[in-house]
Amino acid sequence: MAVATATFNSASYPFGNDNTQRRQRQFGGGIIGSTGQNGRQITNGVTWVGSSPSYVQGGVRVNFGSLEAIKASGLYLLPQWCQVRSLSNSGYVYQFNPLGAQITNLALTSNVVTITCKNNLAAGDVVMLSGLTVTTALNGVSLTVLAGSLSATQFTANFTAGNISTAFESGYCTPVSYASGLPFQGNLQIFQSAGSAAPLAELSTTSLPAAIVGSASVNADLIGWTAEFIRGI
Repeated sequence: MAVATATFNSASYPFGNDNTQRRQRQFGGGIIGSTGQNGRQITNGVTWVGSSPSYVQGGVRVNFGSLEAIKASGLYLLPQWCQVRSLSNSGYVYQFNPLGAQITNLALTSNVVTITCKNNLAAGDVVMLSGLTVTTALNGVSLTVLAGSLSATQFTANFTAGNISTAFESGYCTPVSYASGLPFQGNLQIFQSAGSAAPLAELSTTSLPAAIVGSASVNADLIGWTAEFIRGI
């Protein structure tokens, strides 16, 4: 009997073989060098914007710092994956979400679509719908977020089409561009165990705890990350 051989075949760029300087891996936080005899310098890979930053369920916006340009100027980098972890064993679990807010309900009334999802969106953001399983005709549609009825759990947008009754929906609304001008580079979700026998629970929509961001008397959690980027096509 001949023993089988499994051949692993590479896909085309950006998922397979890449020998053209279009891919880059970055590391943030960790032990970066000596501070003296037998000493090590430990850096934090994440800083929080704002004097009293808040968390929104579904994740906060990620903005990667300066990235080394690849091959030619004017070509942007997109994160393919990112692993985030507490270096100080704080008990908090960090998860990178590259898809954006997850939709749970969708309705369309008088050319205004209302989408229920835990989000960090702002008026003027442009999002694209994908993965819809009920209203599949809306997959690929781009929507501009309106200021009215915008909250951490839903948003509205103008869209001309027949009415759709409020119903369960699944899928994602991934930002195409932020009104702030920053690119969408993923969301960071934060979880904490509720007990040894309980599953991880996402933080509530409220101010981030001092154990994560730090305070006058509490050190910030030391966070490290590793990510791989590809050059925009």
